[in-house]
Amino acid sequence: TMRKVSWNQGTFTITSYGNGTAYTITEVGSSFSAHIQGEDAAAWRTEYDASDKHDRVQRFLRDTIADYGTPEDVFA
Repeated sequence: TMRKVSWNQGTFTITSYGNGTAYTITEVGSSFSAHIQGEDAAAWRTEYDASDKHDRVQRFLRDTIADYGTPEDVFA
């Protein structure tokens, strides 16, 4: 079975699948989300780990959804 771990980061929930082979980022209380896998997931995790300040992480997660979310999920 694929390991699944979720944690909250401010107004977002991040779920890691398969020890970081994929991630789903969801904004709590909305339908905005993005799914990232493979090389994109590895690059994303490196950037996420570098975003150590709370407001930088929140901005980074919003940008992730804007970049990787489906068109109906992207912020207006």
